[in-house]
Amino acid sequence: MTSIIEKAGSRTKPARVAARFRRGLLAAVVVPLLLAAGCEEKISPYFSGGSGGGSSRSLRSGNTVLGYGRVSYWAADLGLLKAELRACHEAGIGIYTASLLGWWGTAMPGATEQQIRNQTEAAYKVLIDECRSLGMIALIDIHNQNSGSGKYGEQGRALGDPAEVDLIDWGIELVRKHGPAGVVVVPCRETSDASGLDVERKCVERLDGFQLCANTGARTWPAPGWADFAEWHPWAIAEAPPAGAIVVSDTGPILSQLNVGGAFGPGQPEIVRQWMMAGVAQGNPARVYYTLYPGPLDLATIQAIGSAAP
Repeated sequence: MTSIIEKAGSRTKPARVAARFRRGLLAAVVVPLLLAAGCEEKISPYFSGGSGGGSSRSLRSGNTVLGYGRVSYWAADLGLLKAELRACHEAGIGIYTASLLGWWGTAMPGATEQQIRNQTEAAYKVLIDECRSLGMIALIDIHNQNSGSGKYGEQGRALGDPAEVDLIDWGIELVRKHGPAGVVVVPCRETSDASGLDVERKCVERLDGFQLCANTGARTWPAPGWADFAEWHPWAIAEAPPAGAIVVSDTGPILSQLNVGGAFGPGQPEIVRQWMMAGVAQGNPARVYYTLYPGPLDLATIQAIGSAAP
């Protein structure tokens, strides 16, 4: 991250965190002035530039990057994950989204702690290696506030469970170890209580150099001072989110409209394509089809998303 932590080695950790908040305040003041002055270019005050390395893409308002991801099943089948990433690349999709630790409660309930860690680490390596090789962005959340809620058949642990706290610490270190190139991190999707805020705090403190995206309360706008982006989860395909937000289809109601048979079904290609085109027209930095579909490869939907890419 160049504009927030361009000299990370020379700053103390509190100073780097403070710099994030000052940056958010500056954006809140400067951007409205630019817009009032008639600046036609759409500006994302939270875009910090490319992190260098593998990804050739960047996120900014007015230059929409489209995305796909089987968030709750992405890590369960490494062969399918590779096939999806390559199909996305061939279709012109620039983002793959995944939940680093929020997947196992749905796709692998009852697994031992070591099984969860082994599978997550293997899958994350595939995701990062493939995204960097293909010039794609990995948009990952460390966890989801819904963990342990039982929603959509999920059988995980609450974020405040001591075993899950240990897993979160391990997961943040896994991400840090593999580096920031081509990665955008949502610390916790749908943050709603102290346990989710704690995940946010840890990511701000430990993921120096990473681009961070806030999703407090699921519909975040504008981005808080610590974040580069804000993520918005619409309730319906007709909804018009804030133009500067990363828009992700992470609600049951919108998945019921986009998919065949509800959240766990494959996509309806034409409806998904039209929803993506609306994001391009609005100029969202990214519009991402997040689905709970378990597989197999949903090539028709992937190709439909790619056909809407600018």
